[in-house]
Amino acid sequence: MKRARDPAPSRVSYRMSRLMLTPNFWRFLRYGLPVLIVVTAALVWSADEARRQGLIDRVAEMRRQIEGRPEFRVSMMAVEGVSPALEREVRATLALDFPMSSFDLDLEGVRASVDELPAVLSTSAKLKSGGILEVAVKPRVGAVVWRSPNGLRLVDADGVAFAKI
Repeated sequence: MKRARDPAPSRVSYRMSRLMLTPNFWRFLRYGLPVLIVVTAALVWSADEARRQGLIDRVAEMRRQIEGRPEFRVSMMAVEGVSPALEREVRATLALDFPMSSFDLDLEGVRASVDELPAVLSTSAKLKSGGILEVAVKPRVGAVVWRSPNGLRLVDADGVAFAKI
């Protein structure tokens, strides 16, 4: 005689059905488990030093190719708003080797270098289309001539001596 199967669920089956009804478990199944699988696969893949170094080399090569493109090349510098003598001084201070990549150019450093010149009141530096570095300089304007034992000096309205005469 064959025994009839008990219609009541087993303990494991009952607990699994109760677990499937909880919202947090469903969130884990939907989001947490796929993320866990992807992270585990990435960690296993990157455990090999040769693969990791190959990936680093490929990323560096892609970056080099992007930075070397012609649209990112700066080929000349335009100094605006100054006399020819001050323009030569600005170019000598910067001493940039063109052509260069715009990624290698530090605009804030360019501005700070030109601002350190005594004859410069303020500076702005920006990249323009066509590969031009535009350095706009506002020069100091002499207000008085100051005579000292060292000779004559030009002084602006703020009292800054900026040029020998």
